[in-house]
Amino acid sequence: VTVDKTGIKETQCLDEIRYDFTNIRNNSNTSLDNFIWHDSLPIETKLQKIYTGTWNENLTYKVSYKTNLNNNYKVFRDNLFTNQNYELDFTTINLQIDEYITDYIFEFGTVKAGFSQVESPFIFVKVNKYLKDGREFVNFTEVKGYYNEILVSATDSWKTIIYNKTIKPVKYPKTGE
Repeated sequence: VTVDKTGIKETQCLDEIRYDFTNIRNNSNTSLDNFIWHDSLPIETKLQKIYTGTWNENLTYKVSYKTNLNNNYKVFRDNLFTNQNYELDFTTINLQIDEYITDYIFEFGTVKAGFSQVESPFIFVKVNKYLKDGREFVNFTEVKGYYNEILVSATDSWKTIIYNKTIKPVKYPKTGE
């Protein structure tokens, strides 16, 4: 199995940034059971939206999430079709003041050899305010499945750095007066 993740290298507080996911696939020559794609979000960000992408096998799947205050996954959307690209708006979830989404998971069930995304999924997260200049945060992702109860998995990550330099305006002499 494989997965690749990319994003921007530098950001500022309160920016909305995008992470892209490619090469999510079952590269084996056999089907895999309990095939999932999981993403763990850095605490420096808040999940805004997921664009699910499309997939090359006709299946239904579900997307679930968990938060810092509840370690059990809660289903966000179920019975999604792999041939449709959905926009999942996570800002509509009623969370407590100090609660935030830490992880989400796509659960596909059993997939055939060669299962992969057609249109790549991507997400938007909003960067928290009051982060120090130079602070680094990392977003981790993984794909895994089982063959005869043997786990196969792949992981990737992306590091982003906070850039909070203030630029002082330069005063130029007035002309034409």
